[in-house]
Amino acid sequence: MPSLYADECQQGVFLRIGGFYAGIADLPRIEAAWRDMKVRVLGLDPDDELKWNLAEDHPTRRKLHGSGRGGPIRNEAMVAVVAAQPVTLVCAVMSDVRSPWWRQFTGQRSVRDFYCEGLKYVLQRLGDEAYARPTGEPSLCVVDQPAGLTKLETYWRSTRWLEHGLKAAHQLYRRVMTDGPGRGPRGQVASLRQAGFASGLLVGHASHDDLLQVADCVIGAVTSLLRDTSDGRASDWLVGLVRSLVPKFRGAGAEMFGNGFVLWPPQIPLWNSLQARLFQ
Repeated sequence: MPSLYADECQQGVFLRIGGFYAGIADLPRIEAAWRDMKVRVLGLDPDDELKWNLAEDHPTRRKLHGSGRGGPIRNEAMVAVVAAQPVTLVCAVMSDVRSPWWRQFTGQRSVRDFYCEGLKYVLQRLGDEAYARPTGEPSLCVVDQPAGLTKLETYWRSTRWLEHGLKAAHQLYRRVMTDGPGRGPRGQVASLRQAGFASGLLVGHASHDDLLQVADCVIGAVTSLLRDTSDGRASDWLVGLVRSLVPKFRGAGAEMFGNGFVLWPPQIPLWNSLQARLFQ
């Protein structure tokens, strides 16, 4: 049964949620390859935290800067490892299109309000996979500690989970265990409990979990391309990195759009621009 490792991060108006799923038996191999890359290619310690974006004062960034292996070298090494692993990639990118009057009425909010909705889209795809290829093993769902899930009393359907505040993601997971996560690319997905999912959402932290670092690489690359394409400045270098990951996405090739990759709400010009850059 596939197990999910999902991270989230905000870049400007976009919130990305996702990462990869893989068979439980393959997880040690994936982790070993990631740790080997940190040591052999980047000259880091195997336990050093490695992410797509590193803050200026991050210890790993300082190490890489000192050895001359930061910037593009780091990102290229990360993508090369992911592209070689037995993984299936999924990524939901949410954007905030709420009107200014709504923001004024509810107070200062951000696109992070849509974390649970994005996680639901990812769980739809994992549930679909679990029903399509049952193995008898449990499906684990591991997420990086969600940030910014502040309580919201006045909400849309897609943000109703925020009435639970910091427990919002756990409440969403418990609900889809019983009712299912909704309609995915192949149709309605039934109860995740019936598909053999573990009963609770597992929460880790990328600073101590190599597999969540892998998830961060996936969504970091995709959302960087999304942001830069939206701004009209996506480089050939970044397009090439994401293109190398396309075969690993659910619905590999052009069918990844709407399957392994979700942009919500739909933005047709941006959607078309992304497909043109990746498949030109």
